[in-house]
Amino acid sequence: METNFDLPIELLANEQEFGHPFFQGLRLREAPRPLALGGSDKAYRFPTRYADVRCAMGIFHCSYAAVRDLLAESLGPDALPPRMLRKRSIVALSCYEYRRVSGLRPYNEIAVAIPLRLDGKSGVPVLGAFAGGPDAGYYIAAMPVTSEENRLRGRHFWGLPKITRRIDIEESGGSCRVTSFGPDGSTVDFSLEIPTGGKPHHILSRSFLVCRNIQATQSPPRPGTAGRALRGAGHKHSEYCGTRATRRDEAISRSPTSFEGDFMVNLNPATLIGPARSGAGGRALELGSGEVSELLARLGVEKRPLQTRYAASMNSWFDLPLEGSDSSARDGKEGA
Repeated sequence: METNFDLPIELLANEQEFGHPFFQGLRLREAPRPLALGGSDKAYRFPTRYADVRCAMGIFHCSYAAVRDLLAESLGPDALPPRMLRKRSIVALSCYEYRRVSGLRPYNEIAVAIPLRLDGKSGVPVLGAFAGGPDAGYYIAAMPVTSEENRLRGRHFWGLPKITRRIDIEESGGSCRVTSFGPDGSTVDFSLEIPTGGKPHHILSRSFLVCRNIQATQSPPRPGTAGRALRGAGHKHSEYCGTRATRRDEAISRSPTSFEGDFMVNLNPATLIGPARSGAGGRALELGSGEVSELLARLGVEKRPLQTRYAASMNSWFDLPLEGSDSSARDGKEGA
């Protein structure tokens, strides 16, 4: 998808596309700080809802020391990544094709997310590093997005490090290939190839995006509910998800998010004991020339994934930071 620098003043009228039961019970409201676009204030409604999202994700080993130093510089010495075998940690590359977005036009996005804990502990090993809790999280190290409007939204409401870039997402031959380009729109920054087949898992997840110095609009979660697993009837799989963190200068705030979908999951256990050889899963990550590629190289991200996940269609929502009394985005009787 090419970059889109249009900044429409009016919200897209597409409320009818969000009637799925997943979105029921959300309390929709405007942010207290509208976003100034072209001399006018644009009042968005939150949570932002995403329907029929294509998602491709790879979880990769990387250098523990490099990730630890990045987190210390960004968040302080108490922010530590999970410690894996052979002095390694892990990083997730999550790619999204947002086909239907409440009030907004479609766009593509990639998140480079580092799992961490904020209490000075290294967290649990392996995929347990993605487990939740009030002190667990994901640090968003980079976030290319095709929409300039959503770059501005991400920085204004959450302080996310979004950059506007061309992102192509194509599916063929049993794989989903994601390519992120540099500022010129033609030089490849990096590419990711994720298999569309695998072991099926139905995942329903609730997590939090942790930021600093964000003006909040609603109240914090009940004690003990941050990052807990949500399990529905007939689910084959449910996971604990943590929070994602971005650097700000004041107190931490939490922004809830949730997704649900049928994923195809592949695990490459041989990568746990060291960089995988040719027989232990294919090379999913290719680095080119650009700021994200340079970041991944600096972190020592390996080319073969520990795990991949693919969903042809899922639903999700993402809310503003929490503040105030004991409630959540789904509390109350106001529906989406």
